[in-house]
Amino acid sequence: MKNITKDITTNERCGKNAFYCTGCKKTLPKQRFNKKTVDRGGRKHLYPDGSPKYASRCRRCRNLTTKYALTGHQYETMMVEQGGKCLICEEPATCVDHNHTTNAIRGLLCIKCNAGIGQFNESPDLLRKAANYIIATAQKETA
Repeated sequence: MKNITKDITTNERCGKNAFYCTGCKKTLPKQRFNKKTVDRGGRKHLYPDGSPKYASRCRRCRNLTTKYALTGHQYETMMVEQGGKCLICEEPATCVDHNHTTNAIRGLLCIKCNAGIGQFNESPDLLRKAANYIIATAQKETA
């Protein structure tokens, strides 16, 4: 197994302006990491056995893990499976859609569709009423 301690403890391999993200397994510009990571030069403290106390992860991977218990790899897999598109309108997907009660992840949506579902309190009944309203008013306009 490859020893990744060097990747985690130094930024030597990536250069001064980039860091290795252990979440998405990519070398990224330092602007994608929290300021604390950048200020320390990407160095991490290690436990006596050599394992990192915490991994150097980019902001996106840190968010995915904290909010949704997703790894960067799982997110990338979902993105590929969906073709990078919102499951509703097929615009570029940028948000993780999840059930606020169970925290179950439903898929990736664009920001507009994700916000719209949230504004309707994730209620299928309210969404159907809104759709019926749009249909009814559109029919009146054309009549």
